[in-house]
Amino acid sequence: MIKQARKSHLYYGGTPWIKKGESNFDVSMGIFDGAETCELVGLFILWRLKVLGVDLGLYRDDGLGVCRLSARQTEILKKKMCAIFAELGLRITTDVNHKKVNFLDVTPDLTTGEFKPYMKPNNTILYVNRLSNHPPAILRNIPENVNRRLSSLSCNEKVFKDAAEPYQKALYDSGYEFELKYNNRGVEGRGKRKNRTRNITWFNPPFSSNVSTNVGRKFHSIIRECFPSSSPLHKIITKNTVKVSYR
Repeated sequence: MIKQARKSHLYYGGTPWIKKGESNFDVSMGIFDGAETCELVGLFILWRLKVLGVDLGLYRDDGLGVCRLSARQTEILKKKMCAIFAELGLRITTDVNHKKVNFLDVTPDLTTGEFKPYMKPNNTILYVNRLSNHPPAILRNIPENVNRRLSSLSCNEKVFKDAAEPYQKALYDSGYEFELKYNNRGVEGRGKRKNRTRNITWFNPPFSSNVSTNVGRKFHSIIRECFPSSSPLHKIITKNTVKVSYR
């Protein structure tokens, strides 16, 4: 079913256009289920790599593994991994025998046990401007999310301060007066909240600061009018089960 869904056909002017090559299988960039397809393939690859007996992880097309093997044994492991990818019709670029790596947005160091935020060279940090036409909740949470992320990627306050300068400048340039401060809870993690599970249906209207109407209040008033307490659907459709969130 998955392979059939990934077959792509293009018709123009009533005539089918044929792709070059023998296969019409395609996972194009930007498709709606591209991330899900990537996760599915990644899980299958991790399952095939279980025979290697090492701890491996994947995020999209970036992987990281850790083992206690010698340098020679790790090189042999690398060849076995490449062979498995070749069996699947895939190619892989991999490096081994590193104590310190840059993976996604963090740099872990096995020698010192420390970790710090990582940013690619010449990367420009941009945030949505504070005066942009976005929902207020989104604008309000941007600096807090940046602060939380940097704290979780920093092993201590000194590492946090060394990495915070370009992010702080980007926030100031975007109109935010928020000052980044190290937060231990970002490293230790928050306690899990026990929320009662409830089936929620979301209404996501587009946001615009030019609209003065309280769309959420209007929407809930329609629900109360159409599904009063006497309605057999009142328990299913209420303001607690149908919520509003701007997009």
